[in-house]
Amino acid sequence: MPPPAKKVRCDCPISDVQQPLVALGSIITPIGTRGSARIANKNKSKRRLREIFICGDVWLSVFSCLKPVELGLKLALLSYRFNGLVDTHFKRRKLTLGSLCIQRSTNGNGAQIGMGKKKFPIPQEPLHPDIIGFKRITLWGYIDSSIIAFLSRIRRVFESDIALELESCYGRNGEIVAENIAHHIWPILKPTSISKLRCDFVFIRYLRTLISPTFLYDCTNLRLIHMRAGHIRFPKGTGDDSVGASTDQMLFKWLHTPREDSRPNVLRSTFGTRTAKEIEELKATFLSATTSASFIFVFDGSWDSLAPFEVENRRTRERLTFRGVKRCLCLLLRGPTVRDVQQWTEFEREALEANWLTNVKNVFQIDIFDKEIGPLWPPRMQLNE
Repeated sequence: MPPPAKKVRCDCPISDVQQPLVALGSIITPIGTRGSARIANKNKSKRRLREIFICGDVWLSVFSCLKPVELGLKLALLSYRFNGLVDTHFKRRKLTLGSLCIQRSTNGNGAQIGMGKKKFPIPQEPLHPDIIGFKRITLWGYIDSSIIAFLSRIRRVFESDIALELESCYGRNGEIVAENIAHHIWPILKPTSISKLRCDFVFIRYLRTLISPTFLYDCTNLRLIHMRAGHIRFPKGTGDDSVGASTDQMLFKWLHTPREDSRPNVLRSTFGTRTAKEIEELKATFLSATTSASFIFVFDGSWDSLAPFEVENRRTRERLTFRGVKRCLCLLLRGPTVRDVQQWTEFEREALEANWLTNVKNVFQIDIFDKEIGPLWPPRMQLNE
Protein backbone atom coordinates (compact mmCIF):
# COMPACT_ATOMS: atom_id res chain seq x y z
CA MET A 1 0.00 0.00 0.00
CA PRO A 2 1.57 3.27 -1.09
CA PRO A 3 2.18 5.97 1.49
CA PRO A 4 -0.33 8.82 1.62
CA ALA A 5 0.47 11.86 -0.57
CA LYS A 6 2.03 14.76 1.19
CA LYS A 7 -0.03 17.88 1.51
CA VAL A 8 1.47 20.77 -0.42
CA ARG A 9 1.61 23.93 1.55
CA CYS A 10 0.07 26.90 -0.23
CA ASP A 11 1.59 30.26 0.59
CA CYS A 12 -0.97 32.16 -1.53
CA PRO A 13 -3.47 34.36 0.27
CA ILE A 14 -7.02 33.16 0.65
CA SER A 15 -8.36 35.78 -1.70
CA ASP A 16 -6.23 34.39 -4.52
CA VAL A 17 -7.31 30.87 -3.86
CA GLN A 18 -10.96 31.79 -3.93
CA GLN A 19 -10.72 33.45 -7.38
CA PRO A 20 -12.71 31.60 -10.03
CA LEU A 21 -10.75 29.48 -12.41
CA VAL A 22 -9.83 31.04 -15.69
CA ALA A 23 -11.44 29.46 -18.70
CA LEU A 24 -9.31 26.89 -20.39
CA GLY A 25 -7.13 28.29 -23.14
CA SER A 26 -7.29 31.98 -22.06
CA ILE A 27 -4.54 33.94 -20.43
CA ILE A 28 -5.01 37.28 -18.72
CA THR A 29 -2.05 39.64 -18.94
CA PRO A 30 -1.69 43.42 -18.50
CA ILE A 31 -0.95 43.75 -22.24
CA GLY A 32 -4.04 41.80 -23.20
CA THR A 33 -6.20 43.90 -20.87
CA ARG A 34 -5.01 47.17 -22.47
CA GLY A 35 -5.57 45.78 -25.97
CA SER A 36 -9.12 44.79 -25.09
CA ALA A 37 -9.76 48.28 -23.72
CA ARG A 38 -8.51 49.88 -26.93
CA ILE A 39 -10.76 47.68 -29.03
CA ALA A 40 -13.73 48.52 -26.82
CA ASN A 41 -13.03 52.26 -27.05
CA LYS A 42 -12.65 52.01 -30.81
CA ASN A 43 -16.02 50.32 -31.12
CA LYS A 44 -17.59 52.99 -28.92
CA SER A 45 -16.08 55.73 -31.12
CA LYS A 46 -17.51 54.09 -34.21
CA ARG A 47 -20.91 53.96 -32.59
CA ARG A 48 -20.65 57.64 -31.64
CA LEU A 49 -19.73 58.58 -35.22
CA ARG A 50 -22.75 56.71 -36.48
CA GLU A 51 -24.88 58.64 -34.02
CA ILE A 52 -23.55 62.15 -34.97
CA PHE A 53 -26.10 63.97 -37.12
CA ILE A 54 -24.83 66.46 -39.71
CA CYS A 55 -27.50 68.86 -40.88
CA GLY A 56 -28.39 69.11 -44.54
CA ASP A 57 -27.07 72.67 -45.00
CA VAL A 58 -23.57 71.50 -44.06
CA TRP A 59 -23.74 68.65 -46.56
CA LEU A 60 -25.01 71.00 -49.27
CA SER A 61 -22.06 73.34 -48.70
CA VAL A 62 -19.67 70.39 -49.00
CA PHE A 63 -21.34 69.15 -52.19
CA SER A 64 -20.28 72.30 -54.05
CA CYS A 65 -16.65 71.11 -53.75
CA LEU A 66 -17.37 67.73 -55.35
CA LYS A 67 -17.82 66.75 -58.97
CA PRO A 68 -21.35 66.03 -60.23
CA VAL A 69 -20.30 62.48 -61.18
CA GLU A 70 -19.19 61.72 -57.62
CA LEU A 71 -22.42 63.11 -56.20
CA GLY A 72 -24.76 61.31 -58.58
CA LEU A 73 -23.03 57.94 -58.84
CA LYS A 74 -21.55 57.55 -55.36
CA LEU A 75 -23.05 59.70 -52.59
CA ALA A 76 -26.62 59.56 -53.88
CA LEU A 77 -26.53 55.75 -53.68
CA LEU A 78 -25.55 55.62 -49.99
CA SER A 79 -29.00 56.24 -48.53
CA TYR A 80 -32.39 57.80 -49.18
CA ARG A 81 -31.27 60.90 -47.27
CA PHE A 82 -28.18 61.42 -49.41
CA ASN A 83 -30.24 60.83 -52.53
CA GLY A 84 -32.59 63.63 -51.48
CA LEU A 85 -29.73 65.98 -50.56
CA VAL A 86 -27.98 65.42 -53.89
CA ASP A 87 -31.24 66.08 -55.70
CA THR A 88 -31.68 69.33 -53.75
CA HIS A 89 -28.11 70.35 -54.57
CA PHE A 90 -28.64 69.93 -58.31
CA LYS A 91 -31.86 71.94 -58.14
CA ARG A 92 -30.29 74.82 -56.19
CA ARG A 93 -26.89 75.14 -57.81
CA LYS A 94 -26.13 78.08 -60.09
CA LEU A 95 -24.12 77.78 -63.29
CA THR A 96 -22.06 80.05 -65.53
CA LEU A 97 -21.53 80.01 -69.26
CA GLY A 98 -17.75 79.85 -69.00
CA SER A 99 -15.75 81.36 -71.87
CA LEU A 100 -17.46 81.75 -75.26
CA CYS A 101 -16.14 83.10 -78.55
CA ILE A 102 -18.85 84.20 -80.99
CA GLN A 103 -17.42 84.26 -84.51
CA ARG A 104 -18.13 83.66 -88.18
CA SER A 105 -19.12 80.08 -89.00
CA THR A 106 -16.42 77.79 -90.38
CA ASN A 107 -18.27 77.44 -93.70
CA GLY A 108 -18.59 81.21 -93.97
CA ASN A 109 -22.39 81.30 -93.62
CA GLY A 110 -23.68 82.89 -90.43
CA ALA A 111 -22.17 82.67 -86.95
CA GLN A 112 -21.12 79.99 -84.49
CA ILE A 113 -19.91 79.67 -80.90
CA GLY A 114 -16.46 78.40 -80.10
CA MET A 115 -15.44 76.87 -76.78
CA GLY A 116 -11.81 75.90 -77.14
CA LYS A 117 -11.56 73.52 -80.09
CA LYS A 118 -15.28 72.75 -80.07
CA LYS A 119 -17.70 74.65 -82.32
CA PHE A 120 -21.47 74.91 -81.84
CA PRO A 121 -24.28 76.60 -83.76
CA ILE A 122 -25.94 79.64 -82.20
CA PRO A 123 -28.52 78.31 -79.66
CA GLN A 124 -32.12 79.26 -80.33
CA GLU A 125 -33.50 78.24 -76.92
CA PRO A 126 -33.90 80.71 -74.04
CA LEU A 127 -31.26 80.79 -71.32
CA HIS A 128 -31.57 78.15 -68.57
CA PRO A 129 -32.83 79.77 -65.33
CA ASP A 130 -29.91 78.37 -63.29
CA ILE A 131 -27.30 80.26 -65.35
CA ILE A 132 -26.44 83.50 -63.57
CA GLY A 133 -23.22 84.70 -65.19
CA PHE A 134 -20.24 83.98 -67.39
CA LYS A 135 -16.47 84.18 -67.38
CA ARG A 136 -15.81 85.74 -70.77
CA ILE A 137 -17.86 86.37 -73.91
CA THR A 138 -15.95 87.57 -76.96
CA LEU A 139 -17.47 88.96 -80.14
CA TRP A 140 -14.61 88.27 -82.51
CA GLY A 141 -14.54 89.71 -85.99
CA TYR A 142 -18.07 88.97 -87.17
CA ILE A 143 -21.49 90.26 -86.18
CA ASP A 144 -24.97 89.83 -87.69
CA SER A 145 -28.63 89.72 -86.68
CA SER A 146 -28.41 86.15 -85.33
CA ILE A 147 -25.69 87.22 -82.88
CA ILE A 148 -27.70 90.24 -81.73
CA ALA A 149 -30.75 87.98 -81.22
CA PHE A 150 -28.64 85.53 -79.20
CA LEU A 151 -27.28 88.33 -77.00
CA SER A 152 -30.84 89.53 -76.45
CA ARG A 153 -31.89 86.05 -75.29
CA ILE A 154 -29.06 85.87 -72.75
CA ARG A 155 -29.20 89.53 -71.68
CA ARG A 156 -30.01 88.38 -68.14
CA VAL A 157 -26.31 87.54 -67.59
CA PHE A 158 -25.41 91.16 -68.41
CA GLU A 159 -27.41 92.61 -65.52
CA SER A 160 -24.62 93.09 -62.95
CA ASP A 161 -20.86 93.61 -62.58
CA ILE A 162 -19.91 93.59 -66.27
CA ALA A 163 -16.34 94.30 -67.41
CA LEU A 164 -16.74 95.80 -70.89
CA GLU A 165 -13.69 95.65 -73.16
CA LEU A 166 -13.70 97.50 -76.49
CA GLU A 167 -10.79 96.78 -78.79
CA SER A 168 -9.01 99.62 -80.58
CA CYS A 169 -10.21 100.69 -84.00
CA TYR A 170 -9.24 103.89 -85.82
CA GLY A 171 -10.32 105.97 -88.78
CA ARG A 172 -13.53 105.35 -90.70
CA ASN A 173 -13.38 101.69 -89.70
CA GLY A 174 -13.60 102.73 -86.06
CA GLU A 175 -16.64 104.89 -86.79
CA ILE A 176 -18.47 101.99 -88.43
CA VAL A 177 -17.68 99.63 -85.55
CA ALA A 178 -18.68 102.22 -82.94
CA GLU A 179 -21.97 102.91 -84.75
CA ASN A 180 -22.92 99.24 -84.65
CA ILE A 181 -21.93 98.90 -81.00
CA ALA A 182 -23.99 101.95 -80.04
CA HIS A 183 -26.99 101.00 -82.15
CA HIS A 184 -27.21 97.22 -81.67
CA ILE A 185 -25.20 96.15 -78.61
CA TRP A 186 -25.46 99.05 -76.17
CA PRO A 187 -29.29 98.73 -75.84
CA ILE A 188 -28.80 95.12 -74.67
CA LEU A 189 -26.55 96.26 -71.84
CA LYS A 190 -27.73 98.10 -68.77
CA PRO A 191 -25.49 101.12 -68.11
CA THR A 192 -25.85 100.49 -64.39
CA SER A 193 -24.47 96.96 -64.82
CA ILE A 194 -21.06 98.09 -66.15
CA SER A 195 -18.49 98.19 -63.35
CA LYS A 196 -15.27 98.17 -65.43
CA LEU A 197 -14.44 99.62 -68.82
CA ARG A 198 -11.37 99.03 -70.96
CA CYS A 199 -11.02 101.00 -74.20
CA ASP A 200 -9.11 103.90 -75.73
CA PHE A 201 -9.76 107.61 -76.28
CA VAL A 202 -11.17 107.03 -79.76
CA PHE A 203 -13.98 104.79 -78.54
CA ILE A 204 -14.80 107.17 -75.70
CA ARG A 205 -15.16 110.00 -78.21
CA TYR A 206 -17.32 107.92 -80.56
CA LEU A 207 -19.63 106.71 -77.80
CA ARG A 208 -20.03 110.22 -76.41
CA THR A 209 -21.23 111.31 -79.85
CA LEU A 210 -23.43 108.29 -80.56
CA ILE A 211 -24.94 107.59 -77.14
CA SER A 212 -24.69 110.63 -74.89
CA PRO A 213 -22.05 113.19 -73.87
CA THR A 214 -22.54 111.98 -70.30
CA PHE A 215 -22.76 108.24 -70.97
CA LEU A 216 -20.01 107.59 -68.40
CA TYR A 217 -22.15 109.17 -65.68
CA ASP A 218 -25.10 107.01 -66.71
CA CYS A 219 -22.92 104.05 -65.70
CA THR A 220 -23.45 104.77 -62.02
CA ASN A 221 -21.64 101.62 -60.88
CA LEU A 222 -18.58 102.19 -63.08
CA ARG A 223 -15.58 102.21 -60.75
CA LEU A 224 -12.62 101.40 -63.04
CA ILE A 225 -11.56 102.71 -66.46
CA HIS A 226 -8.48 101.28 -68.13
CA MET A 227 -7.25 103.36 -71.06
CA ARG A 228 -5.53 101.07 -73.53
CA ALA A 229 -3.33 103.64 -75.26
CA GLY A 230 -2.04 107.13 -74.63
CA HIS A 231 -2.08 109.16 -71.43
CA ILE A 232 -4.52 111.70 -70.05
CA ARG A 233 -3.67 115.38 -70.31
CA PHE A 234 -4.78 116.81 -66.99
CA PRO A 235 -6.98 119.87 -67.54
CA LYS A 236 -7.00 122.73 -65.09
CA GLY A 237 -9.84 122.85 -62.57
CA THR A 238 -12.18 119.91 -62.13
CA GLY A 239 -12.84 118.98 -65.73
CA ASP A 240 -15.93 119.30 -67.88
CA ASP A 241 -18.58 116.95 -69.29
CA SER A 242 -20.40 119.29 -71.67
CA VAL A 243 -20.88 118.51 -75.35
CA GLY A 244 -17.88 120.55 -76.42
CA ALA A 245 -15.55 119.21 -73.73
CA SER A 246 -12.64 116.98 -74.64
CA THR A 247 -12.33 113.34 -73.66
CA ASP A 248 -9.56 114.29 -71.22
CA GLN A 249 -11.83 116.79 -69.48
CA MET A 250 -14.70 114.33 -69.22
CA LEU A 251 -12.48 111.59 -67.78
CA PHE A 252 -10.94 114.06 -65.37
CA LYS A 253 -14.37 115.08 -64.10
CA TRP A 254 -15.46 111.44 -63.77
CA LEU A 255 -12.33 110.76 -61.74
CA HIS A 256 -13.27 113.56 -59.30
CA THR A 257 -16.96 112.63 -59.02
CA PRO A 258 -17.73 111.08 -55.58
CA ARG A 259 -19.34 107.65 -55.56
CA GLU A 260 -22.39 106.74 -53.50
CA ASP A 261 -20.60 103.74 -51.98
CA SER A 262 -17.60 105.92 -50.96
CA ARG A 263 -15.19 103.79 -52.98
CA PRO A 264 -12.48 105.61 -54.94
CA ASN A 265 -12.76 105.84 -58.72
CA VAL A 266 -9.88 104.05 -60.44
CA LEU A 267 -8.29 105.23 -63.68
CA ARG A 268 -5.38 103.48 -65.35
CA SER A 269 -3.28 105.07 -68.06
CA THR A 270 0.28 105.48 -69.34
CA PHE A 271 2.96 107.63 -67.69
CA GLY A 272 3.86 109.85 -70.65
CA THR A 273 6.56 112.43 -71.27
CA ARG A 274 4.43 115.28 -69.88
CA THR A 275 2.81 113.39 -67.03
CA ALA A 276 5.32 114.57 -64.40
CA LYS A 277 4.59 118.24 -65.14
CA GLU A 278 0.85 117.64 -65.20
CA ILE A 279 0.95 115.83 -61.85
CA GLU A 280 2.68 118.88 -60.36
CA GLU A 281 -0.16 121.05 -61.70
CA LEU A 282 -2.66 118.56 -60.29
CA LYS A 283 -0.96 118.84 -56.91
CA ALA A 284 -1.43 122.63 -56.98
CA THR A 285 -5.09 122.15 -57.89
CA PHE A 286 -5.50 119.72 -54.99
CA LEU A 287 -4.00 122.15 -52.46
CA SER A 288 -6.50 124.83 -53.47
CA ALA A 289 -9.52 122.48 -53.63
CA THR A 290 -12.55 123.09 -51.40
CA THR A 291 -14.49 119.88 -52.16
CA SER A 292 -13.39 116.32 -51.49
CA ALA A 293 -12.89 113.49 -53.98
CA SER A 294 -11.40 110.01 -53.74
CA PHE A 295 -9.54 108.31 -56.57
CA ILE A 296 -6.65 106.02 -57.43
CA PHE A 297 -4.70 106.79 -60.60
CA VAL A 298 -2.50 103.91 -61.78
CA PHE A 299 0.28 104.71 -64.25
CA ASP A 300 2.11 102.18 -66.41
CA GLY A 301 5.58 103.20 -67.51
CA SER A 302 8.80 104.62 -66.13
CA TRP A 303 8.20 107.34 -63.51
CA ASP A 304 11.84 108.25 -62.74
CA SER A 305 11.23 111.87 -63.75
CA LEU A 306 9.05 112.52 -60.68
CA ALA A 307 9.99 112.02 -57.04
CA PRO A 308 7.46 110.51 -54.59
CA PHE A 309 5.54 113.03 -52.49
CA GLU A 310 2.66 113.38 -50.02
CA VAL A 311 0.73 116.61 -49.43
CA GLU A 312 -2.31 117.41 -47.29
CA ASN A 313 -5.29 119.72 -47.76
CA ARG A 314 -6.57 120.76 -44.34
CA ARG A 315 -9.76 122.29 -45.73
CA THR A 316 -10.98 119.05 -47.30
CA ARG A 317 -9.11 116.86 -44.78
CA GLU A 318 -7.53 114.88 -47.58
CA ARG A 319 -4.13 113.60 -48.57
CA LEU A 320 -2.60 113.33 -52.06
CA THR A 321 0.16 110.74 -52.40
CA PHE A 322 2.39 109.80 -55.30
CA ARG A 323 4.60 106.75 -54.94
CA GLY A 324 6.13 104.01 -57.00
CA VAL A 325 5.09 100.39 -56.74
CA LYS A 326 7.50 98.89 -59.25
CA ARG A 327 9.99 100.23 -61.74
CA CYS A 328 7.29 100.75 -64.37
CA LEU A 329 4.24 101.10 -62.14
CA CYS A 330 3.19 103.95 -59.83
CA LEU A 331 0.16 105.31 -57.98
CA LEU A 332 -1.40 108.73 -57.52
CA LEU A 333 -3.83 108.39 -54.63
CA ARG A 334 -6.26 110.94 -53.20
CA GLY A 335 -8.31 110.09 -50.13
CA PRO A 336 -9.29 111.14 -46.60
CA THR A 337 -6.51 111.91 -44.16
CA VAL A 338 -8.20 109.70 -41.56
CA ARG A 339 -9.11 106.46 -43.28
CA ASP A 340 -9.56 102.75 -42.76
CA VAL A 341 -6.03 101.58 -43.57
CA GLN A 342 -7.04 97.98 -44.17
CA GLN A 343 -9.87 98.99 -46.48
CA TRP A 344 -7.73 101.34 -48.56
CA THR A 345 -5.00 98.74 -48.81
CA GLU A 346 -7.59 96.46 -50.35
CA PHE A 347 -8.67 99.24 -52.75
CA GLU A 348 -5.06 99.68 -53.88
CA ARG A 349 -4.61 95.94 -54.34
CA GLU A 350 -7.74 95.72 -56.50
CA ALA A 351 -6.57 98.66 -58.63
CA LEU A 352 -3.13 97.15 -59.20
CA GLU A 353 -4.29 93.57 -59.79
CA ALA A 354 -7.08 94.33 -62.26
CA ASN A 355 -5.76 91.78 -64.77
CA TRP A 356 -8.28 91.45 -67.58
CA LEU A 357 -7.01 88.03 -68.58
CA THR A 358 -7.14 86.20 -65.24
CA ASN A 359 -8.59 88.16 -62.32
CA VAL A 360 -11.73 89.62 -63.90
CA LYS A 361 -14.99 87.75 -64.44
CA ASN A 362 -18.03 88.67 -66.54
CA VAL A 363 -15.78 90.12 -69.26
CA PHE A 364 -17.67 91.14 -72.41
CA GLN A 365 -15.06 91.74 -75.11
CA ILE A 366 -16.07 93.32 -78.42
CA ASP A 367 -13.52 93.00 -81.21
CA ILE A 368 -15.37 93.27 -84.51
CA PHE A 369 -14.11 94.38 -87.92
CA ASP A 370 -15.91 96.69 -90.29
CA LYS A 371 -15.48 94.23 -93.19
CA GLU A 372 -16.96 91.37 -91.11
CA ILE A 373 -20.29 93.01 -90.33
CA GLY A 374 -23.11 90.86 -91.69
CA PRO A 375 -26.77 91.73 -92.27
CA LEU A 376 -28.21 93.70 -89.36
CA TRP A 377 -31.69 95.00 -88.66
CA PRO A 378 -32.49 97.79 -88.13
CA PRO A 379 -29.65 99.36 -90.16
CA ARG A 380 -26.91 101.10 -88.22
CA MET A 381 -27.23 104.82 -87.48
CA GLN A 382 -24.96 107.41 -88.99
CA LEU A 383 -22.30 109.09 -86.90
CA ASN A 384 -23.31 112.60 -85.90
CA GLU A 385 -21.16 115.29 -87.36
